[in-house]
Amino acid sequence: MKPTAADIATAIAMIAAGDWIDPSEVQAEFGCRLYDPAGRFACDGHGHTAGQAMAMAWIGWNDNDALCRGYVEVDWVPAEVPDEWRFELVKRPPIGSTW
Repeated sequence: MKPTAADIATAIAMIAAGDWIDPSEVQAEFGCRLYDPAGRFACDGHGHTAGQAMAMAWIGWNDNDALCRGYVEVDWVPAEVPDEWRFELVKRPPIGSTW
């Protein structure tokens, strides 16, 4: 399972609107850990849907300052995720969890 191009576009819009989930303040419905093709941890993300959580992890890996800036450098974030990347979902991680 991986985020769709629509999931990624929605997450980009959420970041621009300042509507992304800060897991230290709000309990997200889903958490996601992203692993690169070599199996190394790359980034994590949180969202109210699985697609949002996966998309936030993908954006975080490709443009790790996006949340701080409040916008995504769209040319840096591919809309299609290669099959070699692994997304590991967790439902309702605890607030402030580092897993």
